[in-house]
Amino acid sequence: MDCDSEMHGEPEEIEAGWVASKFKGGGGTDFRPPFKYCEKHNITPVCSIYLTDGECNSFPQHGPEWAHLWVLVQEPRWGGGWKPPFGETVRMDERDEKRKR
Repeated sequence: MDCDSEMHGEPEEIEAGWVASKFKGGGGTDFRPPFKYCEKHNITPVCSIYLTDGECNSFPQHGPEWAHLWVLVQEPRWGGGWKPPFGETVRMDERDEKRKR
């Protein structure tokens, strides 16, 4: 699903070789729309992955019933770390940092 403060287009299944270059929007973030969409359409994914800069605190009131991963593509400008209320979080650059060691 492509989402910033609202969803753009329909959800799509991703497969090997999928390229994340078709995203629209930009500016302003609200994490709730994709979770609301799944609830409204009775969709229960195996898991969900959210790529984010972490500059948002608009989370769903409750976490999803499935596994969820937040991929933090950069540290939020306000610093102090980023701790969402559910799911696991990884930093996109962690793998590169581990390779350099």
